[in-house]
Amino acid sequence: MTEQVATLKTLPRSIGCGIPNTRKVTHMGAWGSAPWDTDGAADWFAEFFEGIDADARISEAFEADDDYDRIRAAGYLLAVLGRGYIWPGDLERLDALLKRGIELLSEMLEPDSEFRELWEDDPEVLAAVRAELTVLETRLNGDPGESESEEDDEAEAPAES
Repeated sequence: MTEQVATLKTLPRSIGCGIPNTRKVTHMGAWGSAPWDTDGAADWFAEFFEGIDADARISEAFEADDDYDRIRAAGYLLAVLGRGYIWPGDLERLDALLKRGIELLSEMLEPDSEFRELWEDDPEVLAAVRAELTVLETRLNGDPGESESEEDDEAEAPAES
């Protein structure tokens, strides 16, 4: 349990790999410095997940709203893979899945929930679920590193003489 909690405690940083997106791109096919910010990486992710119906698998995990282990595992995958160029499912369904994950994790954190009773209000577990919830909310609202506009690129570009 400690290993799992430690991983989830670092979830927000580990999801982004702690890699700053400097937006100073020097080669074609790249729009950032993160491992998923290139055409080649986007293609690789698509090939890697080919044949996997991520939407159906995540939706299935969310059907039983009392199967907390599956809900958290599915939420973790949404947190890790829920980026436009990585998500192996239908991008049009991603927001709905994120919203459902947020709803289910929020219910788990309610003061009188069965989840809290099962875990005896363990502070580490509750903190881990809160961290996972925060990442899903960030994904739904757009990651700061992903929402930077072209204006940011222009601001960093040297002035022409």
